[in-house]
Amino acid sequence: MMQLFLTLSTGYYFYFVTFASFGELHMDAKSISYFFMYFGALSVVINFVFYTYLADRINQRRGILWLAALGAPVLAGYGLVGTSVVSLYILVTIDCLTLSLIQGLIEGLMAQQTSDDDRGEIFGINQALQGVASFGTTLVFGALSLLDLRLPFGWFGVCLAVVAVLAGRR
Repeated sequence: MMQLFLTLSTGYYFYFVTFASFGELHMDAKSISYFFMYFGALSVVINFVFYTYLADRINQRRGILWLAALGAPVLAGYGLVGTSVVSLYILVTIDCLTLSLIQGLIEGLMAQQTSDDDRGEIFGINQALQGVASFGTTLVFGALSLLDLRLPFGWFGVCLAVVAVLAGRR
């Protein structure tokens, strides 16, 4: 379930170009490219450091809870950046330190809770559900964006908050 709601929340990756170009930021292709180069490079560095030195030393379920709880307001914050590119870059930096780290932790938990006999089946079913969730979140953010281009980020934030709630449950 955490994986499913994480997939619903990461729909913002697909929505972001539309938001950045048609929203208040009015970013052109060059600005969007620089933004994603920053996002990608920062994500690579942070993920490398986190998964090399920290991931095995923390309680992964608690890590998911805190990263999701801190990342949910970041997702909502994207919808509130207005015309501030500085705010956008600050939020994406926090995003790389929170939301971007959750996927690997969830997959690690899934691997720990499966055996060699059922791992393929579990991960296959999980991928199928992720496909459904990805399609579903596209429909939701498409409908919400018809009302206001900022609204989908509220949806993404709520979905990530559900990940935090699920991680907090035993």
